[in-house]
Amino acid sequence: MIDQEWLISRQDFLWIHCKNADAINNLLDIKNSSLNFFWHQNDNYTITSKKNVWVYPGQRVIPGSVCVLPENWITLDRQDEVFQSYAICTDYVHKFQHEFAS
Repeated sequence: MIDQEWLISRQDFLWIHCKNADAINNLLDIKNSSLNFFWHQNDNYTITSKKNVWVYPGQRVIPGSVCVLPENWITLDRQDEVFQSYAICTDYVHKFQHEFAS
């Protein structure tokens, strides 16, 4: 288990992907925190505890949502979806950081 103080000290930077019900319950029990966490399996869309929409890879990106692993599904006709997102969850941060900077 991860130390609660460690999580709270980094809560502005973390997106916590819970893997089971115990993890969700433990995070819900932490008082005075604004942790951003979620759980999903193959849901097309999931809402995080901070009300962000987490989009399953390959699903249509909703403007202002979190685009997940675009490197696995992006095509020229869908690249605008990535630019409409609030954030990107990717294994290739530098690639997308460069594209958004231009």
